[in-house]
Amino acid sequence: MKNIFVSHIALDAALAVEFKKWIEIVLKPKCRVFVSSSFHDIKPGARWVKELRDALTTFEALLVICTRKSINSRWVLFESGSAWGRNVPIIPICCDTEMELPTMMGESQVLQFEDAEFSKKLVESLAKTLRVKGFHNKLYSRMTEKLRSAYDNVKRDSDIIDRIKYVTKNPRLKITERSAANLAGHFQIEIADMKKRAAELTRKGYLKCSHNKIIGDYYSLTPGAERLLLK
Repeated sequence: MKNIFVSHIALDAALAVEFKKWIEIVLKPKCRVFVSSSFHDIKPGARWVKELRDALTTFEALLVICTRKSINSRWVLFESGSAWGRNVPIIPICCDTEMELPTMMGESQVLQFEDAEFSKKLVESLAKTLRVKGFHNKLYSRMTEKLRSAYDNVKRDSDIIDRIKYVTKNPRLKITERSAANLAGHFQIEIADMKKRAAELTRKGYLKCSHNKIIGDYYSLTPGAERLLLK
């Protein structure tokens, strides 16, 4: 069985898992796609460093989910360096525009996530690299739809974090700018949806939720948020 490793930061975990799901569907014979954030690949209680090390010594293609945050991640750079050192093909997936990729990624053929034929090109690239076949052509449109939906969700979470970070570091802006109501208005979503997203980011350790009698819930970055963003 061919092995594919998906390199990503923690904030993009849901998108990485979606890539895993679809690649394992469309490539035949079936390939194993390793995603460190997937409980299918690292079981609860497992020694994740060992699992990661084992995966890094066996993969035959590396997909890198490239965003402005991820290309500065020491883990993404480490995983890319592992592939580069073993002369394993690296396939960078550019999710943000106008990015300057690190040398080890920039040497490879880059796939643009916004390309209308992205899913088809990704599957063809992997099939050629791994010498397998990409079937289920009719699934490409569905694959693209689901991947973009997952990306929209992680992008929204990233934007929320960036907004809170900006407001926190700008002394001219008041604490009300970090309230659930103001953030919902800024991103043009319902307050309930904003609170749901913020609750998930709080659970993951990015945000801290506080309450004020006048403005209600408001948010701030946790002390470890910066570290988590590059994990």
